[in-house]
Amino acid sequence: MAASLLGAMHRLRPVVCLALALAAAPVGAAETQVPLDRAGRVQRVDASLARRIRMFTDRPQFQEARLFLLADSTYVLEISSSGTAGAGLSRERIPLLQAGVDSLRDVVTNGMATHKAPAKLDASGRPLFTAATTGMCLGFYGWAVPYVFEPNATSEVTTGTYLLTASAGTFIPLFVTRNRPVTMGTALMSWYGMSRGTIYGVLLPAAVSEDFTSQTQVATALGMSIGLGIAGFEWAARSGMSEGTAATIRNGLDFGSLYGLAFANLMDSDAKGHAAGTLSGAAGGLVLGSLYASRRDHTYGDAGVMSTTGWVGAYSGLALVQAFHADEYLKSSTVGSLVGATASLWLGDRLVRDKDFSFGQSVIVGLSALGGGLFGLGIASIASNGDVDQQPLFWSLSAVGSISGCTLGYVGSARSARRAAADRSGWQFELVPSPPARRGALPGVMMTVRTTLQ
Repeated sequence: MAASLLGAMHRLRPVVCLALALAAAPVGAAETQVPLDRAGRVQRVDASLARRIRMFTDRPQFQEARLFLLADSTYVLEISSSGTAGAGLSRERIPLLQAGVDSLRDVVTNGMATHKAPAKLDASGRPLFTAATTGMCLGFYGWAVPYVFEPNATSEVTTGTYLLTASAGTFIPLFVTRNRPVTMGTALMSWYGMSRGTIYGVLLPAAVSEDFTSQTQVATALGMSIGLGIAGFEWAARSGMSEGTAATIRNGLDFGSLYGLAFANLMDSDAKGHAAGTLSGAAGGLVLGSLYASRRDHTYGDAGVMSTTGWVGAYSGLALVQAFHADEYLKSSTVGSLVGATASLWLGDRLVRDKDFSFGQSVIVGLSALGGGLFGLGIASIASNGDVDQQPLFWSLSAVGSISGCTLGYVGSARSARRAAADRSGWQFELVPSPPARRGALPGVMMTVRTTLQ
């Protein structure tokens, strides 16, 4: 008996060693969406296409299926279905090897050929993309173009150029994307590039020179907005970026800009240094945000909740210092804001770790934080009774109100938020019994150890 047990343990040892050796490989670091057919045209199978090609018929609540390539060259088929009895959306992730992917693509390709189903591009983000470009043309490009290229034109020419530019903001994107998939992630990254590029373009001349004009700033803002909008679109489209990943990278940009501006203030920089610090922080935030996003499976709502907690923390840290030194802005106020933002971003990551928040739920958290801050300001206004020396009261009550509102919004939304579909635990252990190597011997045990960078 002892000899048999020792034999089983001897067989187990190389398996365990091999599994532990493979444990360091990041099996969930980055995911890239890949086509589901041989021609490379089907990025997702939705409910309509599934009915036409007779796929996923065993799932009455089927919504869509997507295929992702992992960093270790394996694949994951993600199947989304609507829950029953108000359970919400559920996602099932099925690991596949290359052979399984080949079979899946054969099924999709043959099904489309047999049932004459046209390849359907994922255009879910096209309305948002077109609305964003139209909004940018109406709000900025329309008057920036004549201001830069026709500074001495008549009012009629300026008005006509504005209207033509606004019209181009609708029809050019529609034409360019007529045969291209435009996902929500693609649309969001394009919008973030256009909107943030406008700000960075205004700061760039101030960061590199002290002798610049407003026309130069408008020109660089126009160029950077269009350039970063196109770059964001192509980046998201080529990498299969989800809306959650796009929003997480946006958080990196925004908070990176905050950190860059804050450190420039701590170093007593002038206006040129503040502009350069903000741009440098944004660049660093873009890199760190991209690395962080590749190690998370966030929804758009998750990124929204993290953004709200981060800004509430930054304001609360500022308010805490200002409550004691309300007469002037000191470096301690900047430090308080940085500490508050850092702590709140860490907390936000923990709060969304095992939840998948929807867009609406993240909006509720944000509005609750805003409403709580306004409530605190209202109470402070009544309590101060017009006394100008009550500024600490305004700072403290508004911060307490924001924190309380954010907490209430999160607790209310977390109750209805679905549990994260992806397993985000750091370590996973699997014990699988194996049959005996020979008749009369004891069965063995195979243990698999995995770690992910989620």
